[in-house]
Amino acid sequence: MTPPLAISTGDPGGVGPEIALRVALEARHEDRIVVFGDAGWLSRRARELEGEGACFAFQPGSSAFTAGQGPVGLVDVGVWSAEAREHRPTAAGGDAQLRALDAAIAKPEWRTADLGGPLGTKAFGEQIVAFLKA
Repeated sequence: MTPPLAISTGDPGGVGPEIALRVALEARHEDRIVVFGDAGWLSRRARELEGEGACFAFQPGSSAFTAGQGPVGLVDVGVWSAEAREHRPTAAGGDAQLRALDAAIAKPEWRTADLGGPLGTKAFGEQIVAFLKA
């Protein structure tokens, strides 16, 4: 079985969280996906986009993915502060981005993608979807 894809959301003040979630929701029936970020924010946004049941709280090390594709796993790496959500570079945003990335790469046997920094764009999200479908 292919290892899950771990997606870090990037800087919460940028487009990374939205793109990461949308990519994960779009590809969830084709792959096992875990998104690392503010699980509360991600869960609320997923309900707005897809309704109930699109995501679930995921604990790394659990066997939640034995059934294969389906809902997106969300790993909470901490609540994004108001400062971190500002649409500008901030220390809080950088800290949140680093926490998500560190947690996502902690499972070396998983495939990883980071939607932070200058690559955190819609085009990069589309590349991830293409990778998943390949």
